[in-house]
Amino acid sequence: MATDELREFLDTEVIGLAFVWKMYRAMYAKPANVEKMNQISPTLFGLMQRAVIADLIRRVCAITDSPDSGANLVLRTVAESWSKSTGNPIPASVDAKMVAAETGVRTIRKHRNKLYAHLDVRTKRKKAANLPKLIGRHLDDAVRLIFEAMSAINHLVGGPNVAYEQTMLGNVEGEFEWMLSDVLRFKHLRALAADTKNSDADVRRLVARRSGRTDPPILESVVREEEVDG
Repeated sequence: MATDELREFLDTEVIGLAFVWKMYRAMYAKPANVEKMNQISPTLFGLMQRAVIADLIRRVCAITDSPDSGANLVLRTVAESWSKSTGNPIPASVDAKMVAAETGVRTIRKHRNKLYAHLDVRTKRKKAANLPKLIGRHLDDAVRLIFEAMSAINHLVGGPNVAYEQTMLGNVEGEFEWMLSDVLRFKHLRALAADTKNSDADVRRLVARRSGRTDPPILESVVREEEVDG
């Protein structure tokens, strides 16, 4: 496979990592958002957080894995393909960026190996003292190092200059914050309607007047509490 094709495939993976990473930070890096999620559904958003973290762990480990003689699409696969096709050694500066990314995910990889790719018995029994605590900074640092290594590879093989850390999410962050506020507003309105012992019809009129929303399914969900909390 040509070097440029390999680079393009890996570039797509790194951009995907950038999207998931920025989405995670938009959702969980702001205390105000976390507070709203805990008021709405702590179990649901807690499960979502675990799922996104697991996806981030999988992505950073896959991109920095061993090339396995070219069988795995990783950072070194592209650099080694360029070296083989041109007959030139990989520049020390590029190799240093790849080494930094590979070593920067060690803590994350230990968690991947012990808790995600496999269920290590000693770790589950809390007897694996060599498993360090995984914190947000580990993921932030790993993602940043991968961005830097991929940018160096792009420059080496003549690919585009992509500012991965500036990958745009459109207005997703603003829409997410609006959604949280909107759900909380309906939850509070429903509680207010229940406290005042209004009829279902009165509840619908109250919510429509206070929120400006008249969509029947939405108003019906406000009346039937089990559909909102379920």
